[in-house]
Amino acid sequence: MNIERHIINQQIIIIEGHDGGGKTTISKELSNILNIPRFKYTQCEEHFAAKYDFLLRTYFDQSMFIEFLEQTGYSIILDRCYPSEWVYSKVFARPMDEIFIDELDKKYAKLNTKIVICEKKNFIGEFKDDYVKISEIVSIKKIYRRFINFTECETLLLDTAKQDLNGDIKKIIKFIGE
Repeated sequence: MNIERHIINQQIIIIEGHDGGGKTTISKELSNILNIPRFKYTQCEEHFAAKYDFLLRTYFDQSMFIEFLEQTGYSIILDRCYPSEWVYSKVFARPMDEIFIDELDKKYAKLNTKIVICEKKNFIGEFKDDYVKISEIVSIKKIYRRFINFTECETLLLDTAKQDLNGDIKKIIKFIGE
């Protein structure tokens, strides 16, 4: 029996950035255009109260998820992932295992993961968030810029202040090579 073998090019795209930066809007639109499923990891309010919950969940969730991606070749767009834990743990003084995050980063880089960091250089209009203050956004943006030097994944820093969804999507598609 002659079975034709199909090679599937796995695409892993992580959309990152500070709160209010446009991640969810961009990840939804990119998912529709590329016909790649989108996953947004959400955390319950209770998890913000316990500092160690983030570390424990990162160990478990991220280990399982990267194994799933390695074994299946599945393509996905992630609305936040391990880079958020790296950045937010530094800003909010949460426990974080830098060696574990580095190992994750290397695994994602092996899978040719592309990371898009959405950053509103200037906020247009009012910013309101239940968990993060505008003053903390400044620190978050600085730490994301440090993350760019940390990661082995290809990274695009995307200014989303103009709220030009079509223009932003075009830049991302050019970056990922579609």
